Amino acid sequence: MAAARNYGVKFANGEYLFHMDSDMKLSPHVVEDCVEALKKGPCAAVVPQVYGGEGFFGKCRALEFSCLIDDSMIRSSRFMKRIAFENVGGYDENLEAGEDWDITQKIEAHCRITRIGNTLVHGWGKYNLARTIRKSYKYGKTVKPYLTKHPKYAKHQWGLLRVKHLNYERLKQDPLHASGLFFIKLCEFAAGWFGMIVASVSEMVNAGRG
Repeated sequence: MAAARNYGVKFANGEYLFHMDSDMKLSPHVVEDCVEALKKGPCAAVVPQVYGGEGFFGKCRALEFSCLIDDSMIRSSRFMKRIAFENVGGYDENLEAGEDWDITQKIEAHCRITRIGNTLVHGWGKYNLARTIRKSYKYGKTVKPYLTKHPKYAKHQWGLLRVKHLNYERLKQDPLHASGLFFIKLCEFAAGWFGMIVASVSEMVNAGRG
């Protein structure tokens, strides 16, 4: 992912960059709002995300997104000035997980990041729990470089503390989908931790062979 984004920037001609994933779509005027915000001084902008998936678990994820929307450590500055991107060396290609959080933290260390009021939609169609579990397992296997690079942030972003910082007032208003959300998080954490264990065992076996 990081290498693909860096490669794409080589062919971009504009003053601004906006990195999106294949399961995201823009709300009207998002780019316009980002450009106007960066003209006032900041060098990057966070675009809040809402979840658009369908079905019971889709509504559970939508609840999660609404509960985390004000969490300053669960964010990524997908829209940025090209000069800011170049000043921090772009995305870290050694990271297979957390590369979007990493570049946000690198940019923020040098200049101001703002947040716009508009949103982008993440996900659509029926939510697939099995795909989420596979994705979490893959992230668990590849997240160690990020954990080593950003231990302070990682405790919040990848650990149980992430659940601690949910907006529980919103959860209380929708107990049915809140219960489904906690089931999803349990599956995610279990798959992620299993991936970490597999990666650690593999690393030890390879070290022993060496």
